[in-house]
Amino acid sequence: MYKKHFKRFLDLMASILDFALKWPLFLCLSLLVRIRLGRPILFRKVRFGLPLIVSPAQSEVGRLVVKAGCGAVVEGPSPRELALAIGALLSDVERQKEMARASRRLFEATFRAADVYGAMAAHLETIARPK
Repeated sequence: MYKKHFKRFLDLMASILDFALKWPLFLCLSLLVRIRLGRPILFRKVRFGLPLIVSPAQSEVGRLVVKAGCGAVVEGPSPRELALAIGALLSDVERQKEMARASRRLFEATFRAADVYGAMAAHLETIARPK
């Protein structure tokens, strides 16, 4: 009975309360994005060519970011570590620019559509082949 009648209502109320408490943070972040990166504030597509901040360091993405030098890696899901990484990156404009260039080089070298689709097609042919 709980799941059928009340769960949806409680989820909705919790979401509304969560948004009501966090809207000042969303507003501040939107203003920072607008000031630092320009428009659009809400991204319709991935903006490659920007420095990345990722977690955890031992993930595939973390290792790729470290190897390419295109961003910062935080060890855990700590908001404090993330805030420190963002602050360090925002305070060093030259580092931002270098990481942005490295990010663009990584994208062009690793994630070009022709390369990715070709490798994916070859992999699918390999695993679909009857044994």
